[in-house]
Order: sequence, then structure tokens, then C-alpha cells
Amino acid sequence: MTLKYEILKRLVKAVNIKKMWTGMSTEELLENRRRQNAKNRIPDLKDDAFFISRIDVMGFPVLKLIHREKKKRANLFLIGGGMISAPRPGSVKKALRFAKETGVDVFIPYYPLCTDHPLTKAYEMIHETYREMLKSYAAENISVLGTSSGGNLALGMVPYINDGHADTPMPGYIMAISPGTCAATEEGWQRMLELDRKDVAIPAQYMKTAVQIMRHGDESVPEYMIWLQKGDFANCPKTTFIYGGDETLYACAPSFETAMKKYGVDYDVIVGEGITTVSDFAFSKSGVLWFIRLYDVPGEAGATLQKLSYDRDADRYGPPEWVMDFPYGSDDMRDSRMAFDADDNLYVTVPGKGVILRQGHDEKECTLFAGTEGNRTYNDQGTFSFSYPTALLPENGGLYVLDNGVVRRLKIEGGKAVSCETLAGVTPELINSGKVNVRSVNVGETAAGAEFAFPADETASLALDNRGRLLLSDPENGFVYQIWENRA
Repeated sequence: MTLKYEILKRLVKAVNIKKMWTGMSTEELLENRRRQNAKNRIPDLKDDAFFISRIDVMGFPVLKLIHREKKKRANLFLIGGGMISAPRPGSVKKALRFAKETGVDVFIPYYPLCTDHPLTKAYEMIHETYREMLKSYAAENISVLGTSSGGNLALGMVPYINDGHADTPMPGYIMAISPGTCAATEEGWQRMLELDRKDVAIPAQYMKTAVQIMRHGDESVPEYMIWLQKGDFANCPKTTFIYGGDETLYACAPSFETAMKKYGVDYDVIVGEGITTVSDFAFSKSGVLWFIRLYDVPGEAGATLQKLSYDRDADRYGPPEWVMDFPYGSDDMRDSRMAFDADDNLYVTVPGKGVILRQGHDEKECTLFAGTEGNRTYNDQGTFSFSYPTALLPENGGLYVLDNGVVRRLKIEGGKAVSCETLAGVTPELINSGKVNVRSVNVGETAAGAEFAFPADETASLALDNRGRLLLSDPENGFVYQIWENRA
């Protein structure tokens, strides 16, 4: 686990993101989710390789991503959201990518949420969606993939079929990623409390609040829908569980294994290090905390931009608000950095693609600001190509960027990058120019270029001191460099 991860993890704990789930009443939480869901939209997907359409099941939408070239296999793709959040557009776009990469047709139900319905409604609608799929595909050719609460629903299809729906055949395969079920025993609850110390996002206490949320006032909701470990898994198909080792929800894995063994299910459990992680964070002038969240589990690998607003009256941060899904993979953004300028415009680096994004203070999404994907150079003209941009510092009408061990400055006019200059680092152009613009603060040496340790040390950063001097930290070599512009 990297030093950067530990620092970010401690910051998230200090900000207390987990408090947003337990620091308000259940009704306040549900009302907040209703407002967020009202802003959500079903994306208008387009891809020449697919027939993309929408049907209604029990009055709820289902997106169908059907290959133009006929396929015999299909997947029921259940996107999670704690049973209170609708699928985000970015998650739906990932489902399209999943369909392209796997060669299966995909069905995405916008199932009824527990903000307005008991959990039984979601089970019924998903079951009817599955029966709709059975009209076109053999049961053994249908797989089910669910993430978080969607993983819970995917697994729950089996006891639901066994609970009075024997005329429905079992699907061919189930993959449950971080299934979000509740602890069924005191032993399981104690495991959850132990993991609660490590999980920076989902508090154990919320998993008790979730019991009442899922019932939504209906005490007749079957026990297995809330404590899935109690379900009847007879005739369950091959099943794969995937967890992060530091997740609160991982506490339920042993009880799931007990259930699988009881019913003779062919299953496996895959445990990854850690959980979904925060890549970087920044505060806007208004005190809103913005952060990049990475997802690194099969079927849900990517990055999103989210924000947390501070409620001064309640003395707490509210729930995270989704801003956008980045069109890049988590590996591309693992070393991403973000920063606001004096006008509250946000800048984000995407090292894996060699580009920089910008979101104006009055804009809703980040868009390409500088760089050309696939053109990894130090071009200071035209499109300003970047090699591996990471740390950045908006200041003095421009943007300083640490680009794979080279310090560069973008000049900005009217929200556009108009010029770029390489200031320091080992590049032939800079060394041959004869400019002396690097000084080691430690020993006072000056040079036309200096070889910085980054990216070997991902904690390197840029800053201005109180005299306005640009400084670069080089932790691996134990140096702090002062860098200036246009010095011969």
C-alpha cells in the first residue's frame, strides 16, 4: 500500500465521509437520495455495433444492448447503489463496454429503489426482466452480474426462484461484486465492526440502518432479502464472489461460504487488496471537497468525480454528490492530481492518457484542456503534448505541470491554453538552450536542467512559497528545487 494511499485514506477519515451515512436520520438520507435521483438521466447510448433500445417492465425502464451480429449469450447487469441510488450514466456506459468486450447482449434494469418501495418490488421487477430475457435466450446462456447492492440482488435471484417460482429456470452463472448484504449473526457483526476500522467509505452502522430502508415500512419483507445468507440456495449455478479485503461488506463472506457449502454450490471467492480508493482531492473556494474516486473490480473499473459539501449548521459533510464519470480507466488516473485556480476553475491531470482536463466554475463536466492522447512528447507548441502529467499548480495566470520529471508552464487566456514552456528537467532542448533556471534549495547549486526522481516517487509536488517562488519537492533524492522562468 503506497504512502499516497495512506495519506488520502487518513484525510478521508478526517473529513469523515462515513458520517454522511450515519450523521442524519433515515428520512433525511432518503430525501437526499430522492433529490439526487431526480437529477439522474438515462444516457443516450450510441454504437454502430449494437441495437440499443428501451423497454418497460412493471413500469420501470430496462435498457437493452443487443449486438447487431446475433449472439446466443446474454447478461443481466445489475448496477448497485445501496438500494437508494439509481444507476449513473457512467456505469451504464461501462455496461456497454462490458458488452463489447465480452460479446454478450446486456440488459440493464432500472429497478425500483427503496427510497419509495420495499425491497420485494425490486426482486419482482428483476425476476420479470429475467423472464423477459428467457424468451430469447436459454437459461444456461444467461449470466447475472451485480455490483454492491446489485450483487446482493444477483445472488438473491436464487432464493427468490426457490420461494414459489419453481417454473423459472436458474441462470447459468452469477458474479457478485461486493454484495451489500447485512450481518446475520453477532459473529458477522463483530467482523463488520473490525473491518469498519479500515473501510473509509461504508460504515458498519449503516448496514443496520439499511434493514429499515429495505423494508420501507413493510414488515412482511422475507428475511432472505435482507439477510441473504439465510436464503435457500438449492440448485444455485456456479457463483463467483469478489471483495476488497478492507471492505466492511467483506465481513459477510464467511457466512456466504457456509451457505454455499450447505447447498453444494460450485463457488469461488476472490479478494483484492484494499477497497475502491481516492486518487486525489481538492477544496474549492467555497469549501466544497472534490475528489476522484477509483473503482478497481471487474465490470466496474473506472474513475468518477464527486464532491462533498459541508453543512455548517449540522457541523458535518453531506452525502457525496456524483459530478461525472471520467471516460478513462482507473489505471489511467491512478496518479491523477487536481487543483482549483483563483477563479474556482478545476484542473485534472490524466497521466495514463497524457492529457489535462478543465471544468470551468460554471460548467457541469470536465473537458479536454491540453494534450493529445497517444502523442507522448514534450511538444511546447500547438496541442502541447504531454508525456505523463501528474502534479499541477494553477498560479499567475497559468498552470504549472510536473510532466514525467519535467516542469512545464501553460499560459492561459480566456480559459484556453495559448502557449507552453518547458522550465526545468532533463530535455535536450532545455539543456542546449543554456538557460539556468533551476537551483537546489538544499545546497544552492544552479543548472540548466536537473533530473528529478518523479515518477519513481509519486509524492513529488509543486508549490509556491510566500515570496511567490516556484518549488518542486523531490523526496526520493531528498531535494527541494527552486525553479524560475526565462533566466539566461
